Amino acid sequence: MAYLTDRKRAHGLGASHSGTRQHWRMSISSVALAILIPLFVFTFGAILGGTYEEVVIYYQRPIPAAIAVLTFIVGFWHFRAGAQIMIEDYAQASPARR
Repeated sequence: MAYLTDRKRAHGLGASHSGTRQHWRMSISSVALAILIPLFVFTFGAILGGTYEEVVIYYQRPIPAAIAVLTFIVGFWHFRAGAQIMIEDYAQASPARR
């Protein structure tokens, strides 16, 4: 009879068997968004109220364009990962799967 600790018994158990990986992904994207959102607000606020031509010229510059693109990519990725976790954790199994 092998001696198993509580941690060893619980290892690999859970809804998706990958909770640590998901937690780190969400943590990293949260930190990235904490940096990107204020940068996006400042770059977007600088051009807010400008004409269409001014906005196009402004976002043709590499720094504002990169900040905007990274903010949207990381934001949507963070949302998708959060929605996936929420569905896995809180959605009830269908009657056929019970």
